[in-house]
Amino acid sequence: RKVGDQAVAIVEYKTFSKDSYFRTTGQMLFYAYCYAKVTGRLPNKLLMRSIMESSETEITIGNPDVFIAKQEEKIVRTAQKIARGEFGPRPTKGGCSLCEFADICDARII
Repeated sequence: RKVGDQAVAIVEYKTFSKDSYFRTTGQMLFYAYCYAKVTGRLPNKLLMRSIMESSETEITIGNPDVFIAKQEEKIVRTAQKIARGEFGPRPTKGGCSLCEFADICDARII
């Protein structure tokens, strides 16, 4: 939706490298989904900015109807897993190196 004459962009700032943040686009897509549910339309742009590399990448979502349906399916699957108690750690080398709990986590990847 436009705010005044301005197009709306959701911008997520990341403190890690460009190579790493492509694995986190799910979070950005969730933000876009939430925005769409509140406003009735998708934002004009989704941007991820890497502070370490001073770079910016635009995330595209394709067909809005397909995007919304896929996000809703993912939310339902995730909620069902949580309800069954299936929400254990999903370690990655990059994620574990940034995690505050790495020192005490048996699942960490060093």
